[in-house]
Amino acid sequence: CADKFIRVFSPSGKLLHTIKGNTDVVRALCRVPKGHPSKADFASASNDGIIRLWELNGHQVGELLGHESFIYSLASLSSGEIVSSGEDRTVRIWRGNECIQTITHPAISVWGVAVCSENGDLVSGASDRIVRVFSREKERQADPQALRAFEDSVKSSSIPQQAVGEVNKEKLPGPEFLLQKSGTKEGQVVMIREADGSVTAHQWSQGAQLWMNVGTVVDAVGSSGKKKDYLGKDYDYVFDVDIEDGKPPLKLPYNLSQNPYEAATKFIHDNELPMTYLDQVAGFITTNTQGATLGQPSSQGAAPPGADPWGTESRYRPGETSSPSTQPTPRPKILPQKTYLTITTANLRTIHAKIAELNTSLITT
Repeated sequence: CADKFIRVFSPSGKLLHTIKGNTDVVRALCRVPKGHPSKADFASASNDGIIRLWELNGHQVGELLGHESFIYSLASLSSGEIVSSGEDRTVRIWRGNECIQTITHPAISVWGVAVCSENGDLVSGASDRIVRVFSREKERQADPQALRAFEDSVKSSSIPQQAVGEVNKEKLPGPEFLLQKSGTKEGQVVMIREADGSVTAHQWSQGAQLWMNVGTVVDAVGSSGKKKDYLGKDYDYVFDVDIEDGKPPLKLPYNLSQNPYEAATKFIHDNELPMTYLDQVAGFITTNTQGATLGQPSSQGAAPPGADPWGTESRYRPGETSSPSTQPTPRPKILPQKTYLTITTANLRTIHAKIAELNTSLITT
């Protein structure tokens, strides 16, 4: 849950106990196969990029480390392995406490992963709107041309610099490093300075015993071409959002490398707003970035026939079916709320305090 807790219920729906120990939002759970060396009953995954292994009594018995960002989905294989997917563009397969395979996708995020119970094939769903099936059985694998196309699409991916941190090009090794050095673990990533000055990312495959090109690192700049400072951090955009007439607007920082819904969720949480505004705030971000993508200006001409309306980086933009309009969009006005609003998730203590404060002010005036 968003409160970082895991709750265990009986089949009748009675709450048995609450498990604490996660440091961030818990996004996924899965049963750990019998025979796993940890002897765990189930696994959890959260925004801190850690898979935790638990017994049903709430005792943590292990951690799986390797993901570099939010983990969105977990599944288990009959072979005893665990599969995960996340915001770092990867599907990872875990045997025991070790990651044995990393499958990088040509997308911003891999939202979900599932396992076919009949044959053990993996199915992934990513932000590029493509469902992919992976199999260990040769007869079900794609033809060499399709596999080559997948590898090429991964190589041509753009990786936002925010995802890899500060990169000092002068200190990066050249392409010869890939031939001289082996990786130390599955999924290890190194940055390489190419002859043309660009920076590429390469991921170590333990199975193939080679470095695989997984994309080019690019700067992310907004429509102005300059970063904007907010609370000591640089952002591509810092929006003003009007919440109530007569009050100063709230600041909504956003980087093009972010998922609009993640940025909207953080904005709502930081400002103690109802989660029912999530779609509205995410839509506001999508509209006001005007289709800007990593490494290119936001204002663009009409896309040619057959072009990808979601942008060259295939980012998911909720609600869009074509290139967004370049017309300026007014700030959204959330209050006053003129229709009944059902609040399913809220900080009840804060709401109660505000209502009491309002009642007191009405009585005194």
